[in-house]
Amino acid sequence: MSKWDDPLPYGVPALFDTGPILQIARGNEVGRIIDQTFRLSEHWRDFCVSAITLGELGSLVRRNNWQEYKLSRLQKIVDEIYVLDQLNSKVLESYSHLSSFAGNRGRSIGQNDLWIAAFARTYDMVLITMDRDFEGIETELYDLRILKI
Repeated sequence: MSKWDDPLPYGVPALFDTGPILQIARGNEVGRIIDQTFRLSEHWRDFCVSAITLGELGSLVRRNNWQEYKLSRLQKIVDEIYVLDQLNSKVLESYSHLSSFAGNRGRSIGQNDLWIAAFARTYDMVLITMDRDFEGIETELYDLRILKI
């Protein structure tokens, strides 16, 4: 099917970063591969995004003046996927841990990416990302699981 055949065992909780959702909403080849690999069209409710991702997507849509067909695809995803939007003390603690961890190692990770990773770490989810920001960090942080696609 793709280079990511069966990337997650069934039932493993996963949180999508902004990049994969953006590709799917754009309807491009990469988006189609991601959709098919994870069978998202059939199982959106089995996956999550954070409210931070929705904010990033909203900003990108406005800056790039998206056409209606892309907006409708994105709205369908947002309507069906589970959104983690509770910024509680555990998420705040994960964020501060990840931010200091990265900073102490001279790693430059975007603030939104740190927040998204904090949600994944707090809720023990695999973070599905296309970003290079996290490369190698999960080998040092045993409690942050990352699937780079």
